[in-house]
Amino acid sequence: GTAEVPAELLAWVEEKGEGNPLFAQELTRAWEGDRPSEGSSLGTLRGFLTSRLDQLDPAPLLALKVASVVGRTFQVATLQEIFPLLEERGLVPEYLATTAEKGLTACQNRHIYGFRHALIQDVTYELLLYSQKRELHEAAARWLEPDAPPLVLAHHWEQSSRPERALPYLQEAGQKALAMGAYPEAESILRR
Repeated sequence: GTAEVPAELLAWVEEKGEGNPLFAQELTRAWEGDRPSEGSSLGTLRGFLTSRLDQLDPAPLLALKVASVVGRTFQVATLQEIFPLLEERGLVPEYLATTAEKGLTACQNRHIYGFRHALIQDVTYELLLYSQKRELHEAAARWLEPDAPPLVLAHHWEQSSRPERALPYLQEAGQKALAMGAYPEAESILRR
């Protein structure tokens, strides 16, 4: 059966959630724990998500940060390859299982995970230092280079410490768009 939801909880979620389903879920989780005080930074969805991320142990949080660089969905093998703590690369699947248990990611199969919501990825990415982002984007580009689509590689190289490496991939993607008659996309790519 279903449990009766307290009227106070419904009113609080309706007031604070403003119709956003993800925020409503986060508010409900907060209700089950300690509710934030009025005016706290937890009164925003980003604040709630940051608070949830802060509750993770350091290693699963690092795995999530690395994943935020790779993309909304990501392969476990990619994370293991670019995980900055070499001695813990074998534990990455365990770290991802923890993030899935916490409702931050979802396991699509044992090889692929994804962030439960794009905003979770964004908030996690924002926790990285600029230098960390650059290093991880470069590591991702190097790992993905043989097989990834040119725009994916261009993105990672643009965000790395070697943005000039993005040029051949941008040119390739622009040429493909031109060949398909996707002129606005080709112009947008080639102007980057």
